[in-house]
Amino acid sequence: MTNPMPPRRLSFAAEGQQLLPWARQGGPPPEAARWSAAEDRLYPWIMVDPDLYEAAVTLVGEVLGVLRSQCDSFAELCSIDPADVLPHCPAAAAPTPGLDIGVVLDAARAHRWRDLVADQIVAEPDDRPTKA
Repeated sequence: MTNPMPPRRLSFAAEGQQLLPWARQGGPPPEAARWSAAEDRLYPWIMVDPDLYEAAVTLVGEVLGVLRSQCDSFAELCSIDPADVLPHCPAAAAPTPGLDIGVVLDAARAHRWRDLVADQIVAEPDDRPTKA
């Protein structure tokens, strides 16, 4: 069976100019870089303390769900108060010793940031020239 709509080919150069101005300025905003670094801090926990890692991943998923419902822009993602997020996360009700909530929140922000960027890329009209 053939796909009725061919896959869309995106030009990163065009995206960088139209959607991701930070790409032309040497990288993502400092906040997004910090959030990504928080994700990197989570991964080693699987080797040291798998239970702690599992608790962190569970909470990241719950926080991400809240961020998806409350943050539709970079500004909202930056300004959201953890006190507005954690009460909506069942895993936050029973604190896990050794779990850094700030790292978890930032890791979820990193994921939501990528969601927002991807949503912008997909939402942009295809401005490639068409062949006659």
